[in-house]
Amino acid sequence: MRREFCTVEKFQDASLILKNTLGEVYRIEKTLLKNFKAGDKVLLLYLDRTPLSEIDGEYSADVYAVYPDDNKLLRPAK
Repeated sequence: MRREFCTVEKFQDASLILKNTLGEVYRIEKTLLKNFKAGDKVLLLYLDRTPLSEIDGEYSADVYAVYPDDNKLLRPAK
């Protein structure tokens, strides 16, 4: 499992565009939208990512979950 802290950039067609702190872009399914809007900070959890061959630095991801990054601790660390 991997994680990336991202910012919601925009919504395009059937995709949600996220940009991580390294400037890499993720295109994920809009069904993961929840109540996010452009500019929101999110935590992206994914199992694997695949480069989009036509554009360097853009990826699709096998997304596990997308959570709002509100600096809350969801459960204590063990």
